[in-house]
Amino acid sequence: MIRAKADKIHTVILANEESIVLNENVEQTINGFIFKPQMGLEIPWRQINEMFRGCRLGKVVFSGYLSNEGKTRNLMKLLAYIALVKNEKFLLLSNEMDEEDLRSALITTVVNNKEFKELHGIDIIKPEKEIVLGLYKDDNGKFITRMCDKHGNFIESEEDYIKRIFKNSNEYRKIIEIGKWIDSKKDKQIFFKDVGMDYSNTTLEFEYRKHNIIYGVKYAGYDTLKGFGSDDWQSVKQTATKLKEIMKELKMFLWAVFQLTDDTVWTDIFELSSNNIANAKQIKHIADMLIIGKRIPKEDYNKYQYISNDSCWGEPIAYDLNYSKNYFALKIDKNRGGNKDIIPLLEIDLNLNTWYEIGYLIKK
Repeated sequence: MIRAKADKIHTVILANEESIVLNENVEQTINGFIFKPQMGLEIPWRQINEMFRGCRLGKVVFSGYLSNEGKTRNLMKLLAYIALVKNEKFLLLSNEMDEEDLRSALITTVVNNKEFKELHGIDIIKPEKEIVLGLYKDDNGKFITRMCDKHGNFIESEEDYIKRIFKNSNEYRKIIEIGKWIDSKKDKQIFFKDVGMDYSNTTLEFEYRKHNIIYGVKYAGYDTLKGFGSDDWQSVKQTATKLKEIMKELKMFLWAVFQLTDDTVWTDIFELSSNNIANAKQIKHIADMLIIGKRIPKEDYNKYQYISNDSCWGEPIAYDLNYSKNYFALKIDKNRGGNKDIIPLLEIDLNLNTWYEIGYLIKK
């Protein structure tokens, strides 16, 4: 019996990896950082990029917003940047958005954000609503509509209608060119899988492993982090733990979004914390980086100012918030990559899906 137990222990020890000695090869490690800094793939927001040290493989970011405040749209800006600007494959799993919603969000993002305009070279502003409704203006500024008879029946074929739009609408020709540019980047695929019917831990693990092994995907997103079957805190925490384990093992980067409690709308941005997470504040213990984001209501603009990213020389200058613009503040509640002392401020337009970091927020 004793021999059997000893053999079992011996088998377990052989099966496990050996421990390492941390205080060996330290000089080599220091020199290694000189040639290979511990910095991940760049993301499109300067302050966040510096704070997190980019998208580092094996790390997980959990990012939480209120309902209907753009958590998926913000994720779309990130994944489009990683795939189309940084030329890395990306996998998005979603249990809330479908293919049609995400395609239109992708098109809108690439059309309107300056990071993509610098690459496709086409300067145009086009709201998502007009794109998805197929509304294009002629060169006189009037929307082009399909020809109908007096009873409202179409008398113009789809082919002829498209030809007429192409001939008479410069903005349509520009959007089509941008679409062709996106298609030309298909070697840097943006993979999407709708897991709305089954977002169990088993399914999530299967999809991330499959895309990592078969397609070589290293960067991934998840929309939305919540429990499957039960949305209690324990279920959400188990899913968060599983995601972290998978990313660590596969050396992948994950940006997962989740929802904040409804009463967060009344909480000052400087007071936001993991207590504002709906169902499972315990995910803070699992995350490498935790973001609590909130749109600033216009009635609160008088409470804040911001220090611009352009303030490089001399004393920083504080600017008032512009009432004609919309702002989104990001409270970094946890950061294993460095400091969390500032609150990055983004200027946003959800109709265009533009998210530009302009500086960091301060109280008046």
